[in-house]
Amino acid sequence: MYEERLHHFERFCSTWRKISKSRRIHLENLSFEYVHQDIADSSGQKKKSAIQNALVLELLFSTGMRVGELCKLLKADINIESGSLLIMGKGAKERVLQIGSMSVIELLREHCSQSECPRGALLVNRKGRPLSEQSVRAIVKKYALRADTQMHITPHMFRHSFATALVEANVDIRCIQKLLGHSSILTTQIYTDVSTAKQREILINYHPRNQMNI
Repeated sequence: MYEERLHHFERFCSTWRKISKSRRIHLENLSFEYVHQDIADSSGQKKKSAIQNALVLELLFSTGMRVGELCKLLKADINIESGSLLIMGKGAKERVLQIGSMSVIELLREHCSQSECPRGALLVNRKGRPLSEQSVRAIVKKYALRADTQMHITPHMFRHSFATALVEANVDIRCIQKLLGHSSILTTQIYTDVSTAKQREILINYHPRNQMNI
């Protein structure tokens, strides 16, 4: 089960993905198999930490939420049975995100079952306080280094990847706007521009007409 998810995860991350208005950086050869390997190889408190680390990356990957939104998640915001998350976005705007992977839902269930406190923050540090954005960045950096990638990987890259993948799958731009929690459609359209650039690159490099010397 984990192996199949990791296969798709690696393919997803290794193609192309940090986007800004002026450039795109490729996430080459990024693999987080070490995350789930840590779960298998650990026990006790270390296993709890490994499960939470995996959950951090899986939620960033599967929902496209902002790192600040991830850190603010409360256990009360989680509906494991329906696989939904209540997100408090910018400007105190709420939105509901659905987790589309049963494997991620099961990981979430496992994490919550090991929590001693049924209330409070979903993700906590060793002192039981809400996980900070800096801690999330450290988790991403830790596993990026173990994967021996030369890039500076950030949590926000997952959000960019999430949005770009949906654009490439021809998901309606308004739906993507709602999933990302953008107040303006103009912000979401950045990803459309990048997708157009990708189409141009494909046609220039791979269309058979460009291989003809006529």
